Amino acid sequence: MRQDIITTGLLSLGAKRQEKQNLWLFGALNAVITEIADQKDRQFLWLPVFLALGIAAYFSLPIEPPVFIGPFLLVVLGAVYGGILIHNKPEKLLNLTIHKGFLAVLLIVAGFSAAQIRTATIHTPMLAKKLGPVTVTGNITAIEEVEGGARRLILSNLDIEKLGKDKTPVFIRLKLRGEMPVQIGDRIEALASLNPPSSASLPGGFDFRRHLYFKSIGAVGFIYNDPVVISKGAVSFSTEGLRHNIVERISKALPERKAAVASALMVGKRTAITENDYEAFRNSGLAHLLAISGLHVGLMAGVIFFVIRLGLSAIPVIALNYPIKKIAAFIAILGAALYMLFAGATIPTQRAVLMTGLVFTAIIFDRSPFSLRLIAFAALVTLAFSPEALVSASFHMSFAAVTALIAFYDMTRQFWSRIFRNSSWFQKLLLYFLGVFITTFIASTATSLFALYHFQQFATLGILANLISVPLMAFLIMPSALLAFLMMPLGLEALPLWVMGQGLGIILDVAYWVENLPGATWTIAAMPFTAFILLVLSALWIVLWKGYGKILCIPIVVWAFLIITHHKLPDSLVSSSHDLIGIYDGKDFYVSNMRRDKFTRGIWERQYGIEENSSKQLYKHKDILCDTEACRMEYRGKKLSIVKTYYAQEAECAWADILISVEPIRAENCEAQIAIGKFDTWGQGAHAIYITDGIARVENVAGQTGQRPWRFDR
Repeated sequence: MRQDIITTGLLSLGAKRQEKQNLWLFGALNAVITEIADQKDRQFLWLPVFLALGIAAYFSLPIEPPVFIGPFLLVVLGAVYGGILIHNKPEKLLNLTIHKGFLAVLLIVAGFSAAQIRTATIHTPMLAKKLGPVTVTGNITAIEEVEGGARRLILSNLDIEKLGKDKTPVFIRLKLRGEMPVQIGDRIEALASLNPPSSASLPGGFDFRRHLYFKSIGAVGFIYNDPVVISKGAVSFSTEGLRHNIVERISKALPERKAAVASALMVGKRTAITENDYEAFRNSGLAHLLAISGLHVGLMAGVIFFVIRLGLSAIPVIALNYPIKKIAAFIAILGAALYMLFAGATIPTQRAVLMTGLVFTAIIFDRSPFSLRLIAFAALVTLAFSPEALVSASFHMSFAAVTALIAFYDMTRQFWSRIFRNSSWFQKLLLYFLGVFITTFIASTATSLFALYHFQQFATLGILANLISVPLMAFLIMPSALLAFLMMPLGLEALPLWVMGQGLGIILDVAYWVENLPGATWTIAAMPFTAFILLVLSALWIVLWKGYGKILCIPIVVWAFLIITHHKLPDSLVSSSHDLIGIYDGKDFYVSNMRRDKFTRGIWERQYGIEENSSKQLYKHKDILCDTEACRMEYRGKKLSIVKTYYAQEAECAWADILISVEPIRAENCEAQIAIGKFDTWGQGAHAIYITDGIARVENVAGQTGQRPWRFDR
């Protein structure tokens, strides 16, 4: 009897435990379903993410796919999805899952197709090898002032000696020294030297050639002597001519350094800014002021909006009978669009104008002007029409900053409104500066990942510099720029430009002051691409997902940091010009030449997270032995030889595990495990050598770029 009671009790206890477990599982499942249902209002925000995945898939391919693949798949999948929508309504959970999954796939294919079509429509030949001196005839479509008094001419409608029409680029860029007067629209003939656009400075680095391909620039070079003007152009009917005319007026009204920065802010021409000034802006966290983006367009449109609204409100008949707020918003949209034309209509400026236009359109239709849906729509339009923007630093940083700011202020909107409503004028002024501080902090934090990935540097004191500079931009510099634009047709722009110059002088002083403060910048070694992608996806998940599911990104972030800590940097680098060889010993970086290829050396130094110009002379390394023909070095368990002459190649091939020859390798049956000669870098770009556990491997730029339209074949 007692045993039966015990058995019954145990069974009852087990049943209760099972019931509790079932209740817990049911509750957990219900919580998951509820959280997924809560994402209904967030679905639109994910559309540009899936579109971006398709674009990223296209750019990551090693070969160029047939141009019909993407559009064909898009049409087929679109037709299938249309059939699903007609015959299978998404009322049930399973049907809804199928619908959403199919839409995600459709967006990925759409992104892939958009990138394919964009690349095919560019279709500019890229110069395959150095050409010159040759006679070049073309029309000047743009003139860029550069440091040192030189100019860069963008030529179109080209006729190039020794180059067939089928191999002639759409545009070329040539440097012109001297004071010969040329203007946009002129057709000129010049003796020039042409070079292919530079490839990446190391495998996995920024692809300059791809960047210029999407600008339709297929060659760069310089002009030997003053060109001959065959026919004069009509500047007044050219937008580029108007921009150049504005730059000339700015140059007459302001000193050289201030004029260069003013030209960047007003018409988007940054090439005349000195290297020292640009470095000061970058190291102080003010580099975003030099690129016309959301800040500039927003300030310009905002000034127009408030001035027009204030002016209309001062006229009782208009203020009482017409929607002056909507009228001012419409005029602000037109002003932003006109500013974009003066600024050159670059992709970042187009994106800023699109977002600003959406903000004022929301005001016209009495909707909230700030929402994540606005950002998602702007991203969709930008990626659909300019898919190459996805791989640019400006796209990453601008969208990261704006998304973070809108997400933060959307969550705290009621708090700020309540405080502002109950504040005095002095308190509102303090709130403005607090807002600048918080905005700068959020934007800097949001863009820090991208700054570290693209530039290996982050301005730690950027908040301080922006706290002084942003109010100057808002209340002095941009209003003066707008007034200067309005006064130029009357020839009265000198005074507003002078006022603008005073503000720019203060900002320049602030940039140098902050740059020289201890700890102004934080420099790290290059971040691996895989870790960067994982961190970006984690950040997107945190912003876009609603609810406790955000914690799912924690293991992904941990995984990314594990990848970073175990990332292997190249042990040796060889430049594409073959003028520079680098060795990294884990602490110091040694280069073969301190005078040549300084641009590439600077990029390499940033990759290793060391200060600029801190490289050491390779041939003074304590472990290297040199004579007139070669240098030998025991390095990470491998025998490294740098061969200077052809005659030493055979002997060094027999001794070395890794051989880098200054001349083309002509020795037959070279026994070195890795042999890199001048022809190798000439045809395959920069090389990187890795030594891991006694095993050496090599990568080159051509191998990572693949067979793509922006890569020429020797």
